[in-house]
Amino acid sequence: MAQRKLKVKNIDPRVVTAADLQKLFSKCGLLISARFDTNEFAQYIGTATVIYAKASAAARAIKDYNLAQIDNRTMRVEYAVGMQSPAKV
Repeated sequence: MAQRKLKVKNIDPRVVTAADLQKLFSKCGLLISARFDTNEFAQYIGTATVIYAKASAAARAIKDYNLAQIDNRTMRVEYAVGMQSPAKV
């Protein structure tokens, strides 16, 4: 099954809002969710999770936004790992 879930790294939630995150990533396709990741104390842990309705939109987001500049920072956008079933060997 193709991946629809992405991790976004190196964004500053003091500058980029949750609404900014949704607006930016919705340009690639229909979003299920886009949110900053927090720990059990509601503290930002340095990443955001973006989930698309279609895998093709997730692939486009990686192509369009990985290593792109946002507020003088270089974003890293990649498929989320550890959330899918292990591959058969």
